[in-house]
Amino acid sequence: MNRLFSLIPAILLFMGCINTDLRIQVRFDQLEGLEKGCPVYFNDNVIGKVEAISLDNERRHIADVIIKSEFAPSVTEYSKFVVSHDPGFPGKKAIEVFQSKDGGVSLKKNSLVIGSNRMSALLDRMQNDVKSGMEIIKEKIERFSKELRSLPEKNAVKNFEKELQHIYDVMKGSSETVRETVKKELLPQLKKELEDLKKRLKELGREEESKPLETQFEKITTL
Repeated sequence: MNRLFSLIPAILLFMGCINTDLRIQVRFDQLEGLEKGCPVYFNDNVIGKVEAISLDNERRHIADVIIKSEFAPSVTEYSKFVVSHDPGFPGKKAIEVFQSKDGGVSLKKNSLVIGSNRMSALLDRMQNDVKSGMEIIKEKIERFSKELRSLPEKNAVKNFEKELQHIYDVMKGSSETVRETVKKELLPQLKKELEDLKKRLKELGREEESKPLETQFEKITTL
């Protein structure tokens, strides 16, 4: 009996060492404020966190990510990882996970994943499911619009320019159906945000800064 009791601490210690959380690495060209401790979101649920950030031999950023065991099966070969704003903490960053397709093989321990930008991940989803992809994009555009209005004009122009370039790059390789849906459903909202930003810049006597954005927007409409 005494021997049995003496084994219990060792058994409990062993059980505590068994960790079924999924550990993967995500490579990003730019961190955009992402740092150690930032959460990982999937469908508005926190499913993990960034454990560490380092540089590889080519000076690209590698985020070591831990996914909670109960969510690990949902992270698959079709998962896209993007740096986004943390909805729970304004001003902070997070990793957001999107599914470009349903199904797929779950990622294995220590997998290396190439990070995506937010808009390309959403448009990629649209290639497979236009309706659900468009609903997600609308939600993200609304969030982007709120963020844009809260930024100083200089940062707002920079962020808007980056977002338009992402849309243009991805739409070039998208199907005709996706391009037409984006033009109909997404571009009117972006046009409204562009006009609002132009108005802000005009009030400051800096309307010239909006012209590159207008040129970029026109390029998208001609695709």
